[in-house]
Amino acid sequence: LNRYGLLAVTGADARAFLHAQLTNDIENLPPERAALAGWCTAKGRLLASFLVIPAPAGFLLQPARDLAPPGAKRLSMYRLRSKVEVADASAGLAVSAAFGDGALGALGLPVDAGAARALEGGVVYVDPRRAAAGARAILPQDRRLPLPETSPEHFRLVSLLLADPRPLVGDEQARGTAPILLAFLRDVAELLA
Repeated sequence: LNRYGLLAVTGADARAFLHAQLTNDIENLPPERAALAGWCTAKGRLLASFLVIPAPAGFLLQPARDLAPPGAKRLSMYRLRSKVEVADASAGLAVSAAFGDGALGALGLPVDAGAARALEGGVVYVDPRRAAAGARAILPQDRRLPLPETSPEHFRLVSLLLADPRPLVGDEQARGTAPILLAFLRDVAELLA
């Protein structure tokens, strides 16, 4: 799923740093849970939304791909004296998706939104928004899921059916519903063509 980028947040203070920066309770996020979080300005304007996934060395943040490089740079500005590193990990890791009967079980995941676990040098997790959206895997570029992966077209179709616009707007940061609706209609037309 090349629409998504990845930020690696590592270091002794990674948890506390993200807890102070993001809208979700990262301080109490268990290592076997993924969560959705927003990153806002001091005035509360949403800059980006991330899936936050605990990883062996810290956390992975999964924004839209176009937000990864500037997000890493901007998050790094707030490190101050924190023992934390923020890096764009998009080049070394790949995001994949798996749907359908048995996909979660084959990955050793329960049917529970946000459930996560380590797998083959990476992490797999159930979409934290709803379990029906399937599983995602973040693995090194040279590794693949141990089951047939979902095509990007199938992922987009399932996202449409579940009314999740994130994969549709990706690099276009939607301001209101009109861009989302236009992207939805464009993608439906592409899938039906």
